[in-house]
Amino acid sequence: MFVSGPPLRCRDLKKLLQGQNASLHMDRWHLRHKQSTDQDMLIVWSIDKDSADALKAIGDRPHFGLGRVTFRIARGPGPSEAVNSN
Repeated sequence: MFVSGPPLRCRDLKKLLQGQNASLHMDRWHLRHKQSTDQDMLIVWSIDKDSADALKAIGDRPHFGLGRVTFRIARGPGPSEAVNSN
């Protein structure tokens, strides 16, 4: 997730996303990486499948403030699609 503007605390960011996007389960998200400057921030989350599906349904663009933010989701194979390496 890339957000332009002054950086927010992750707690505030999650609260804003959850308040505007009821289908996202922010309590299940885990912060993996955060990098910020005075003008922007990049955040990498590990998210649950329900949230990933909800994001996909809205083109990976949930409401955020007065606009939308774009997520870049890495969707790997599901458990039934995993390749057996044996």
